[in-house]
Amino acid sequence: MQISHPLQRPEVKSFFESQKESFLEHCFDVLAHERTPEITEGLLGFYEAIYLPVVPSGEKLLGSLGVVEASLVLARGWLYLINQAKYEPWVIELIQTLSSSRFHVDANETSVAPLHVKSFSFGEEAGFFIHNNILDVFTGIYNKNATITFLNLYEGVPIASEATVVEVGEDEVVFRMDPLQELAMKNDNKAYILQNEFFNKPVKADVVVCNIPKHEVTLKNFMYLLNMPAAMRDSARVHPRKATPAVLVDLEKRVGVEGIMFDISTGGLGVLSKTNEGIVAGAHVRVFLDLKEDENVSVETEAEVLDVIEYEDAYRFCMRFLPKDALMHEAVVKYVRERENEAIGKLKKQLKEYM
Repeated sequence: MQISHPLQRPEVKSFFESQKESFLEHCFDVLAHERTPEITEGLLGFYEAIYLPVVPSGEKLLGSLGVVEASLVLARGWLYLINQAKYEPWVIELIQTLSSSRFHVDANETSVAPLHVKSFSFGEEAGFFIHNNILDVFTGIYNKNATITFLNLYEGVPIASEATVVEVGEDEVVFRMDPLQELAMKNDNKAYILQNEFFNKPVKADVVVCNIPKHEVTLKNFMYLLNMPAAMRDSARVHPRKATPAVLVDLEKRVGVEGIMFDISTGGLGVLSKTNEGIVAGAHVRVFLDLKEDENVSVETEAEVLDVIEYEDAYRFCMRFLPKDALMHEAVVKYVRERENEAIGKLKKQLKEYM
């Protein structure tokens, strides 16, 4: 990608440096993707090319996301960035810079269309919006007296229910829904709408205020997500009540790691460890862990490592169980069900405080 006429003045550089982390958070929210060093480095390369004399490569983004997903997340990132800078004296220059630029990626000579200023409305009163925005869709849903479905996770347990639109404002929408759903949103401070006949992608929003006694919640900052992994899970992915030791052993390489269970479902589990002695994605490992939180009883099974996510000071091993042990599966189902019941019970207990 080449951005013509980068904004290289000191005051502009100061703004971009202060917004760097929030830009990354926004992009990963759009992706609904784990933050990895490759994607982070790729996004920062494009970001810094706006105000620094550098020419980034799309190789890292393409290697992790592919052309379509990389293109979409960059477009969303530029929209977010312009909105953050809307009161800066150089914002028009920023818009013109992005609008006159073409974003090139080195993959079969594929290019991404540039941003065009005519696609947006910009003003001190109106803020920065895309025409035909999501609020127009909510107006249509309200006029049809239709419903939408919200989904939130509470301690890994999916909480989903239908809701109706009560009121559509200039930049906020009021919904009426089951109070348990509303409380799950309040805990998240986020709301997620499932894809349906009105939305061809999942939608994310920020919670403004919850009026639990009236069963109403007000949301703003609606944005489309490229995907929503939580909506595609076959079962709840619950977290342990306390630190649960786990050991992974790659018998072929004769290496192993010790850690703690991060989460578990009937299909697999995640384990956090401070070290990695060479276990990689695709490896078949023996897993030793304790599913009896009130008793010291070890369980052993086999799993395939699907992904190894590297953090600054830890590794997360994402695995799927290999279906060889019926007794192990039964134990996991029981464990997950117990954690689900506990989580729902805690949420209902919280709800009583508001009613």
